[in-house]
Parts: sequence; C-alpha cells; structure tokens
Amino acid sequence: MTVTDLDKGKIKIILTDKEIITLFGTYQRFYAMSDSIKPTFESILERVLISRGFSLNQELLIKVKAKENNGCVIIISPVSNRTKNEYLFIFENSEKLTNGILFLFRNKSTRNLESELFKTENDYRLIIYSRENNPIFLNLKEYCIPRRVKPFETDYTKEHGKLLIAQKAVKTFGSAFFKGI
Repeated sequence: MTVTDLDKGKIKIILTDKEIITLFGTYQRFYAMSDSIKPTFESILERVLISRGFSLNQELLIKVKAKENNGCVIIISPVSNRTKNEYLFIFENSEKLTNGILFLFRNKSTRNLESELFKTENDYRLIIYSRENNPIFLNLKEYCIPRRVKPFETDYTKEHGKLLIAQKAVKTFGSAFFKGI
C-alpha cells in the first residue's frame, strides 16, 4: 500500500493487485463491499486518516477506482474545509462563454473572484469560488446554466474537463477580450 499526500489536504492510497487479492479475496468481493469486506476497508482508511491527522468524525469525500489486475486507487478529500461556495456555470458554446464572461468582467464585484475555466466534450464550464451568492450570477441565465453546486459536482468537471484557465479565469479571459477598461 502506497499513501501519498496531494494538494488541498487530499490523500491518495494505492493498493496493488496482489494487495487487493490478499485483503479482500477477489475483486468481485471488493466491488460488492459486502458486510464481510467493510471492516477491512474501514480499518485501512482509519489507519491512513489517523496517521495523516484527520478526525474520524470529519466529513470526507472518498473516491474508489479499482480495475481487476490493475489494483485500486482511493482518493480522500476533506469536504468541511471548503470555506468558499462553488458556483458552476455551463456554457453551450464559445460565443455564449465569451458574452457571459465579459458580463462578469464588466462588474467590479465579480472580476477578481477566484475562478477556473474548463472545456468538456460538450460545453465550457466556469467555476467561481465565492463566500456569498452574488446577485450578478442570476443575470448569467441569458448566457448559461448557473448552478450552486455540491463539491463533488465541480470535482467531476475538474476530473473530466480540460483546464483552460486556472485562477482568476474571469479576469484573465475578460482582459484578453474586453478593451473598454
């Protein structure tokens, strides 16, 4: 078992194929996560979490990816440490993306917010991190689908989307396309 500390307090645990078979018997038993398997899995998580200073009462997001003959990767992320809300804006094409981001850029209250821009297979996604819901976000409905989301929903975008602009995406994108300021 290999344990690695990742950024933002995340932990990655890698179990080899041999370890999966030794600990759980078969991948099918591991996939089913039956009552007979849970104590072993929980024991592994508990040891790792305690060794990394996590509270066992802390709210965590645990992602498990296992493939027969390839082992298993477990990613553990703290959920309660998120002090800012995440807002996801889904734009169906580049024209609506440009118009929506320029709308945000023209407003001083949204221009400098922490934000990231992603491209997925079907759309563009802007994630904005803000402590409060800005009324300007409601006006974006003309350009996109705005949503206040749970952390795992933006994690999906981060995992499956291609990062185009990290940190201050609204300001970076707006500065490139808006010459009025």
